Amino acid sequence: MDILWRKRVPMKGEDGGGKVPDIIKEELSAFVGVSVHINGKIQLNGLARIDGKMEGEILSTETVIVGESGELKGQIKVNNLIIKGRVEGEIYSSGKVEIRSKGQVFGSIVTPTLIMEEGAFFEGNCSMQASGSPERSINKTLDS
Repeated sequence: MDILWRKRVPMKGEDGGGKVPDIIKEELSAFVGVSVHINGKIQLNGLARIDGKMEGEILSTETVIVGESGELKGQIKVNNLIIKGRVEGEIYSSGKVEIRSKGQVFGSIVTPTLIMEEGAFFEGNCSMQASGSPERSINKTLDS
């Protein structure tokens, strides 16, 4: 199945040197493949990678990665977000948001930490809040 993947997947090249950064050394609990288009809401408690298209809402207490071919449109409430593809909408992060060199963001970001690599694109506004602030909202939503 192209949507859910429970096997640990090595992600070579994430840092350009073939090593997997600490932030993504956890088990991949959800995967949206290149040929998949999802319209709706996803709630999860583990690492997710989106290489396809998703419109709607994503809620995660962990890290979400938008791959280079990934497109995410809607409201995103996560702990950490790594963007290599295209994201449109509202981003709420209790940890950090990383926009990698080929990443594009159109919309608003609320996070305690924003990291942008050279070549990254961001059009919108950013509000820096204390670490963990949006997390209460994420956990409350996941518990209901």
